[in-house]
Amino acid sequence: MSALRQRGQLYGWLSRVFLRELSADEVRDYVEGNGRRLLQALSGDERLGAGATEMLERFDADMAAADLSLALAGVYGRLFHGFGGRRAVPPYQSIYESDGEATHGDAWRRMQGVLHEMSMSMPEGFSEPEDHIAVQLAVLAHLCGTAADAADGGDTAALERLLDRLRDFLIEHPLAWAPAFAADCQAHSGDGFYAGAARVLSALLEEERAAIGVSEATGVAGQSNGNN
Repeated sequence: MSALRQRGQLYGWLSRVFLRELSADEVRDYVEGNGRRLLQALSGDERLGAGATEMLERFDADMAAADLSLALAGVYGRLFHGFGGRRAVPPYQSIYESDGEATHGDAWRRMQGVLHEMSMSMPEGFSEPEDHIAVQLAVLAHLCGTAADAADGGDTAALERLLDRLRDFLIEHPLAWAPAFAADCQAHSGDGFYAGAARVLSALLEEERAAIGVSEATGVAGQSNGNN
């Protein structure tokens, strides 16, 4: 499998992790199915292993899948739906770039344009603003997958255009705020699953930052650094 396609699959997986609460079936998959095998494989990776191991350990608890799903849903609601008050971690670029902590800002409008340009629709049943971290990760997955298709087909012109688009999107969106978001998740999660997922995300974005030569890892500071 090409490195581009593998990156796309990782972004797609992380998008699903941050999209919504895990169902009992998804929890069972992490306990004994393909989800567990994925985390086990990633745990041996030099870059992503620490985060994947942290996620994996959450499913070693002696709990029924339904109970563990409820526990993780509580963590998700506290972190990403604002139930945690000052310890909540808003998953929207607009809030991280807004002194007033406002949703539906300029980043939201730009993300609407990105989705329109790429003929992408929001996930079914998902009513959050378009600058949600899960949506941006889905865009990264799409761009990486499409670029991998171009590479496999020998279309060098399309590949160059897609890689330029990927670089521009990374700079304008995830790299501008997601490192701060990931740091806040690790600081405020109180649970290994989402803290570990954030650590995996942070490692992937640091690789992207280094690869494209962006000197600063993030354009905003996180709550754990005293801002927002």
